[in-house]
Amino acid sequence: MTLPDGFFRRPAVARIDNYLTGDTDNYEADRYLASLLIHEAPWLPDMVAINRRHGSSAVTVLARDLGIRQYLDLGCGLPTPWNKRLQRSNPTSTYEAAAGAGTRADIRVVYVDNDPMVHAHARMMLDVCSSTAAVLADIRQIGELLNDPAVQALANRSTAVLLHEVLPWVSDELAEKAMAALRAWLPDGSAISLTHATTDMAPDAMRALVDHYANAGITYRPRTREQIRELLAPWAVLPPGIVPTSQWRAGSSRSLPSGENPGAYAAIAAPPRNSP
Repeated sequence: MTLPDGFFRRPAVARIDNYLTGDTDNYEADRYLASLLIHEAPWLPDMVAINRRHGSSAVTVLARDLGIRQYLDLGCGLPTPWNKRLQRSNPTSTYEAAAGAGTRADIRVVYVDNDPMVHAHARMMLDVCSSTAAVLADIRQIGELLNDPAVQALANRSTAVLLHEVLPWVSDELAEKAMAALRAWLPDGSAISLTHATTDMAPDAMRALVDHYANAGITYRPRTREQIRELLAPWAVLPPGIVPTSQWRAGSSRSLPSGENPGAYAAIAAPPRNSP
C-alpha cells in the first residue's frame, strides 16, 4: 500500500477517533489536534464511544427487526479493539453484530473508507471472513463508490447503508447528492442508519471544533435536527425518530458512557410504505 506524502504528519479523522477511544493506531499530529478538541469539548471521547456502541446496536435492530442481511458500512473507520475474554471486537463490528442476530451464512458486509490506512485494516478482515469486502472510496464521489463491483454485488437484495458520523465531514451539496444517490440505488426493503453530529446540544463548543478542524484543513459540518431530517427526506424515519444517540432505543441491553452530551443524533430511515 502506497500512502500519500506526509500522510502521518497530517491529522486524520479515523485516527483521531482511535485516539479518543484510548486505542493506539494514531500519531503525533492526531494526538495534537485531539488535545485541542478535548479542551473545547471535554465530552468528545464519550461522544465517539457512544457513536461506536450505537453502531452495533443499530445493526442488531436492522438484522433482527427488519431482516436485513447485507450492509454497506460507509466511513467504517479503524476496527474496534479485540476483546480476548469475549472473543470478539468490543464494541462488535458490523459483521459480528449482524451475524449475532441470525445465520452467519447469508451475511454480507462491504466496508468502505477513503483513508488508505483504514482500508488496509479492513482488507485484513478478508483473511478471516469471506463474507466481507473492503473498498477504498469516498462518499464525495458517490457515483464511483456505488459502481465498485463489491458494492454492486449488494444490489440484488435489501441492504442497510450505515452512515455513522460520515455526513458531518462533507458539504451540504455533497451530502444531499450522496443521500439522493443512495435512495435511488438501494433495493426494495432497504434502510439507512445515520448518526450525525449536531449544533443543537453544545453550539459554542461545536463551533470551536469546526474552527480547529478547519485550521487542520478538515471540513466539519455538524447540523441541526431539522437539517438532518431534510437529508433523510422523503424516506420515513422509524421509531423512535431522530433522537440523541445515547437515547436511541435506550431500553436495549447495551453499555454506554455516562456523558450527558452525546453530541449527535441517531435515526433509521426507510422508504415510505406507499412509495413505488
